[in-house]
Parts: sequence; C-alpha cells; structure tokens
Amino acid sequence: MSRMAPHLNPWLVRDGRRASRDRRLQASRATACVVAVTVAAALSAARAADRYWAGTGTNNWATVSTWSSTDGGAGNQTWAAGDSAFFTNNTTNTQVRIISSVNINGGVTNNATTNGGWVTLYATNTNAAFTGSGGFTGDFRLYTNSDLNDVSFAHGGGFNGTLSLGLTSSATASAGPVVFENTGATSAATRILMNSDLARMSLFNAYAGSAMTIGELSGNRPGAVITTAGPTTGVRTLSVNQATSTSFAGLLTEAGPTTALAVSKAGAGTLTLTQANTYTGATTISGGTLALSGAGGISSGSVIRIGAGAELDLTGLTAGSYILPSTSLTFGLPSTGDSGLLDATGKTLDLNSAGVTFDYTTLSELVYVLANYGSLSGTFATAAPTGYQYDYGHHGGTAVALVAVPEPSAVFLLGASLPPLLWLIRRRV
Repeated sequence: MSRMAPHLNPWLVRDGRRASRDRRLQASRATACVVAVTVAAALSAARAADRYWAGTGTNNWATVSTWSSTDGGAGNQTWAAGDSAFFTNNTTNTQVRIISSVNINGGVTNNATTNGGWVTLYATNTNAAFTGSGGFTGDFRLYTNSDLNDVSFAHGGGFNGTLSLGLTSSATASAGPVVFENTGATSAATRILMNSDLARMSLFNAYAGSAMTIGELSGNRPGAVITTAGPTTGVRTLSVNQATSTSFAGLLTEAGPTTALAVSKAGAGTLTLTQANTYTGATTISGGTLALSGAGGISSGSVIRIGAGAELDLTGLTAGSYILPSTSLTFGLPSTGDSGLLDATGKTLDLNSAGVTFDYTTLSELVYVLANYGSLSGTFATAAPTGYQYDYGHHGGTAVALVAVPEPSAVFLLGASLPPLLWLIRRRV
C-alpha cells in the first residue's frame, strides 16, 4: 500500500520560510555589527598612540616635528585626538606653545626630572584649551604672552600634580586668565600654585551650584586672583582638601552676587590666607585649620561654619582685635570630642551679637570650648542648646564655652549629701 504524502499548509510553509529568512537576516546584521565594532576599534587603535615630545625651542603642540613615536626619537609624528602625550628626561626642551584647542583623550604625563621637573605650557592665542576625557599627571607651569589670552581647562580626566600659574615669583610673570570649565578637570590630587601678580583663575559655568576640588592652594603674590566667571547663576565653591600646610597671598573674590564664590577647607592641614578677601559665599571649615594672618580677612557677608574638630585661627592677624560677622556663625558639636574652635588667643574678640547655630545630633560632653581670646567684648545673640549654657569667662577668663547645666535631681542629691559630708569633715578635724 502506497504511503500518501502529508498535506502541507501553504501558510505554515510561508511562515516557516519567513522565520528562516529573518533568522538569517538577524545573523547577518549581528555579524555586520561585530565587524563594524572591530573595524572601529582597529581604526581607533591605529589613530591613538603614545607620543613623546621632541620639540626644540618653543614649538607648537600641533607641529609635526614636535612629536616622536619613541622616547628620545626624532620628531616626525603628528598629534591626533586620543594620543597619549609623554614628557621624559630625553626631552631636551619642555616649553610647549598652545595656540588652539587640544584634545587629550589619551592623557598628558610629565615624567621628567630635568628642568626642575616642570613642563611649561605657553599660551599665545585666545583659543588655547584642553578638552577630552583624559587628564594631566605631573607638574606643569602655565604662562601667556598677554593678559588677553586665556587658557581653558575643559578636560574631564583630572589634574594629578601641580599647576603653577606664572613662571617665577614676580610681578611681571604673566599667567593670563585660566578658566576651569569642567568639574572633572581637577581633584584632591591637584595642587594650585600662584606665584605671579598677574595670575588669574576663574571657576566657570560648570561650577554653578557645584564645587571645584583641589588638594592644595599656595602662592606668595598679593596680585594673584581667584574669582568666578560665566553667565550661569549659582554659587561656585572652591574646595581645598589638603593635608599639607600652605599660605596663599592672593585675593579670593567673585564676579558678582549671582555668581558668588564660597570657600571650603577640608583635610588635616592648614591653609593660611593673608589678604582681605571679598567673596560673599559661605566659609566652611570641615577639617584642619583655616588661618587668617597679617591683613587676612573674610567678608562680613560670609557665613562661617566651623565643623567639629576644625579650627578658624585668628592668632596671626596684625590687628589686635577681630569682630565676628553678625550674619551667622555655626559650630559643629560632636557627641564626644572637640567642637569647632575659633582661636583668637591674645586678641580682643568682639562677638558682635552674632547669630550662632550648632550642628549636632546628640551631646554628651560636659564642656565644649567654642573660642579662645585675650579679651572679650559682646555676647552671642542666640540661646545655647537645651541642657547647656554659655560660659563667657571659661578657663580663667580666656575662653567661651558651652557648659552642661546639672539636672535638678543631681543638684538635689548634691544638696542632700552636703550636711552629712560637712559633719564628717568636722569630726575628722
């Protein structure tokens, strides 16, 4: 008996063929994507390369003869976006002219110990800028040939080293305006040195409502300026998180009330300010010491916050007295340990009826010393925390402190125990 062929539904056949075709198409597309990604990666790898500075004299970054493919080799390579730049001891001249925007996706590293370990960036055009996702490692000096030529740091990979604005400690070593335009351009590993009276540094739009973090600030020229820039409204915060002790003689100011500058000091080190600063944003000391020395000062409009264990040191001021801003003063109070301290030892401290707030969760210390002084004028305008009272003559009349108020039950027990105690004393006598 012959076996009949099974009946095939033409719709099922068509659907099966369509599914098979779709699977082949998807596989083809997947293969194409893999090939495209592989080709793109290969092209990118071909473009991105290690480049070693081979310039002589003051050569442009973008000039063909200034880059080599090997350390100490001949300069015959062209810089491309994504390349990694290296400066080493084989670099005979480390002065680099920047005349346009440079993409540093691959990063810039200075390993040289010659020439004092510095690479000098010389900006001669208003378009000088560093962009891309890479960053700087090592020590770099920056100067310009005109105050009109600014340099923009808009890269995102940080600055792990020292950026010195100006070549020497002088009034004429031009540094031009340096504008930071990317919150990723710096970090706690960044050290800013401003040893020129013409050094200018600005926190631009990217820092509106945000902070520019650096790991150290120093400089010995009173003409140096750190300020704000850009039309975007918002407070720009300079956050100095340093473990070292340095002094800054420049001016901390701001472009206007809508772009105010705030200053934050963190880390165990001491930052000393020696100029009468005019910024109006908050002054926050969360760690270590912020010291005012000589004619150093903080704007009367600045709110001052001194965190637990941190200190505002006024002992180095030339003036014999200091008047607290009447706006607001905040002390951090830990459950155990030292409160924030305002140290005016040897000075006349005028509390100026300042409004005081206290930052705490729970309090357990019997005494929190808030300020030291030589002589005192005025009182605080606000009440002490519940369970505490101010002692304006603490420690023999040299400190202001919060002192715990004894509980009524403790006072009663003490009073009840006094007669028996006195009777025992009389018997022993």
